[in-house]
Amino acid sequence: MEPPSPELLSHLEGECEQASLRVNEVCAQLRADPGPDPERALTEVCAHLLNQCDRLSFYLLQTRDHPLYRPRYLVDFQDFVEHWPEYTANPSGFPSLGRLVELWIADPHTALSQNPPRVSRPSRLKTIQKLLSSCFTEIELRQWLMGNEGLAMLSPLIPASLSLDAMAFELVATADRHGLLNDAFFDALETERPQRLRDIARVRQAG
Repeated sequence: MEPPSPELLSHLEGECEQASLRVNEVCAQLRADPGPDPERALTEVCAHLLNQCDRLSFYLLQTRDHPLYRPRYLVDFQDFVEHWPEYTANPSGFPSLGRLVELWIADPHTALSQNPPRVSRPSRLKTIQKLLSSCFTEIELRQWLMGNEGLAMLSPLIPASLSLDAMAFELVATADRHGLLNDAFFDALETERPQRLRDIARVRQAG
């Protein structure tokens, strides 16, 4: 089998990020309105997330560069294996995910200090935009922007009456133009949304 191309791996990473965001969205929806069968709704989106991560794991196992991805994904993938062993240990479930975690844990040469592969600038901006959209409502995002000492100057530059996704897009694009997508930006985001530290750290490290 030919080693996967960087483009394919980047595409699969994007699919995993989308699936992860969908899990967060469903969790937020279920907290607001559990509905008739919340367990089934959550199980379905979690299974989709596992499936996308297993696809990525399968192709990562085909490349010798997979240790570079360890710092980015080991913690999350290890959590999946621990929380859903009935899936990851099952040959008919998501075996590549479990196998990759075993390999990363057993291999002393895949140190966590290694730098993860860097994504392209447009992909990074899109990822930050999606992160903001999943962390805030429209009003919360505007309030965070205006109350943030390092970003408040951008508030007049963001048009009013935008949808959440459009506001996040404008904020990220404007902050990028002013060189403000830096550690201070992510520090402020972590302070505002401590329950999302893992997601924020993943996006920060990919920059």
